[in-house]
Amino acid sequence: MTEFANPAQPSALALFRNRSFALMWIAQLMAQLGVAMTTLAAALYIYRVTASALAVGLMIMAASAPSLLVGLLAGVVVDRQDRRRLMVAANLVRAGLMLAIPLLLPAGVLWLYALVALSAAVDQFYKPAHASLLADVASEAEFNAANAFMSASLFSAMALGTFAAGSLAALARLEWAFVFNALTFLIAAGLLARLRRVAPPPAEPSTLRSVFGNLLAGFQVITGTQALRSLFFIFCLVALVFGLIWAIHLPFSVQALGATEFDYGLLESLYPIGLVAGSLAMVRLGDRLSAGQWIALSILGAGLTALAFGLSRSVPPALVITLLDGLVYAPAVVAQALVIQRHTPRAARGRVFSAFFVLTDGLFLAGLAAGGLADVLDVRLLYVACGLAALLIGLAALALPGLGRPAAEWRRALQLLRTAPQAPRLGLGLGRLVLPGDFARLTALLPGLTQLTPDHRQRLIAAMSLHAVPAGTAVIRSGDAGDRAFFILDGEVVAGRAEAEGYRTLAVLRQGDFFGEIAALTGRRRTADVIAAQTTTLVRVPADALQELLRLPALHSLVHSRMRERLLHSNLLDVIPAGQLDQRALRTPAAAPAPE
Repeated sequence: MTEFANPAQPSALALFRNRSFALMWIAQLMAQLGVAMTTLAAALYIYRVTASALAVGLMIMAASAPSLLVGLLAGVVVDRQDRRRLMVAANLVRAGLMLAIPLLLPAGVLWLYALVALSAAVDQFYKPAHASLLADVASEAEFNAANAFMSASLFSAMALGTFAAGSLAALARLEWAFVFNALTFLIAAGLLARLRRVAPPPAEPSTLRSVFGNLLAGFQVITGTQALRSLFFIFCLVALVFGLIWAIHLPFSVQALGATEFDYGLLESLYPIGLVAGSLAMVRLGDRLSAGQWIALSILGAGLTALAFGLSRSVPPALVITLLDGLVYAPAVVAQALVIQRHTPRAARGRVFSAFFVLTDGLFLAGLAAGGLADVLDVRLLYVACGLAALLIGLAALALPGLGRPAAEWRRALQLLRTAPQAPRLGLGLGRLVLPGDFARLTALLPGLTQLTPDHRQRLIAAMSLHAVPAGTAVIRSGDAGDRAFFILDGEVVAGRAEAEGYRTLAVLRQGDFFGEIAALTGRRRTADVIAAQTTTLVRVPADALQELLRLPALHSLVHSRMRERLLHSNLLDVIPAGQLDQRALRTPAAAPAPE
């Protein structure tokens, strides 16, 4: 997969002129501020009541276990529902759960475990919806800055919320932390309700077979995409090692550094400050390297800081190392979201993000459980071993395909677009007939095609053609007649448009994506150039066959949603208003006769 740099570098703060992004950013800051307060307040309350470290550990488990129980199902729901409405509903439910805590605590501390676990379960729907919707709100060229700002918001809220909860514990009743969290969820829900509406994903039947098929399709996206396979492998190892580090951090600080409770609190507060600083640095620096390179360098840096911390003998140098640790690890947090957003089709992002959260959360818990090794092994030796393991993981990230690659490759997409006027054209007469096996591959990428009857499927197969496109070939040129669309079976293309200041990159499209549909359905000339970034297999669909496909409700919804998204991101919505699109092609599914 090829990542690219945009030629023009507008102010990163321009993102906040995007109303939907600004609302999402503020909503996350508010909600996570409350969550951070609740997390610490719940642990403090449990310890006050039980005086048991085991009881506090069970509270951590209650907040983490739902990821393993409902995470994968949540991904399917996120990819089937309106993500904006799902996020609003999740915040409203969490607000109700938080308000219930002070009311039910007098009946027993078990209510706190139950309500925290339920809130964590709802969060499994919110997190992938948020990460997926962010890629709809920002253009691909803005993904780096958008994720960096969101990470800064998250970590700032963690730092402020933890401090606020500690202050509340000293000055007032801990129950007020839950009330405050409910208020932040309500504010976040109100802000998210004002987001620009993004067309929901295609409706699908809610049968066990359909849900299982969705899960399987999501795993096929992961296993069939090189960068995602590498990302999951690396961060599963990272979660295991960092879970162990987190478990032994307190005993190491006390036993090896002689830290007091105040010293440990200071160490804990400096780490999120470093994460905030690193995230803000990524707003400007993130486009200097590929996401994979940032991941590798970030993990290597975290390994070095873990080694330095493990070799420390006193608190002062450990404070500096902790700040640096957050600073160097922030790029990995930003870049992991970038890889998923850039290498996953929009319709599958919820499932891929959920699978990522489930696997990493599960292995982080396994790392926490391994913290018991500190009872039988020297804690300093264990910490140093974790640092060395992180260094090895970072080196592996540099070597794995899809992640570590030369920076020169990173700008190849823009270079290809600049050659568009001279690039060899795709010879449409050189394709071959689509075979049943080819159509089966396309159906795996677009499950809505399963709604076709056998006769209709055969007519469509006869109208389509398959093209193996060499890298550097111009599939579409601006000004061409729009009489066909293309679906990508494998490979990658880049789309861009010539403007006064040079080429503007509009999108990088990969397996499961499609392009050319706007001109094909409106009858207008092409407005962009599309170049194959690598050897790519395309299915060509004539305009009349595309209109036939849009009689399927699932594909109608998907294509209409993608068209509007592209018009918004390419600033063409005023040029080609939605109301002027070919209404015969884009009529509502209810008005369209079923395929025969």
